[in-house]
Amino acid sequence: MSYDTFVKSLVVVPSGEPLFSEQATVVTLDDEGMGRFVVISQERADEKAQSIHLDAAEWPAVCKAINRIVAMCQRDTMVPHQEEQSEIERLKLALSYLSELGGGNSEGNYYAKAALQGEPKSTTT
Repeated sequence: MSYDTFVKSLVVVPSGEPLFSEQATVVTLDDEGMGRFVVISQERADEKAQSIHLDAAEWPAVCKAINRIVAMCQRDTMVPHQEEQSEIERLKLALSYLSELGGGNSEGNYYAKAALQGEPKSTTT
C-alpha cells in the first residue's frame, strides 16, 4: 500500500510567538467534496473562532481589495487609490464629452465610451 503526503495548513504567527498564540492566523486547504478551497481562520481566547472560506477563483479580487485597504491603513487617509483616481478622471472626461457633444449624439457617445475604456481621444480633428 502506498501513501501520499499533503500540506493541509500553514500557521502565520509573529516571530517568537507559539503556534497557539492568539495572534496566529491559520491558512488551510480544505475540500468538502465539491472542490478545494482556502479557509483563513483565527481563534481568540475571549471570542468565537472566526474564518472565511475562499474559492481559488475569488483570491485575485480579494487579495487586490485587501492590498488596497492595507495601503489605505498605511497612508492613514481615505484619499482614493491611484486606480480609483484614474477611474474618476476617466468618468469626468466622459461626462465632459457628453455635455460638450451631446448625450444623444453618436460622436459624443463614441468619445465618452473611449474615455471610460481609458483611451483618451481628441474631439478636434
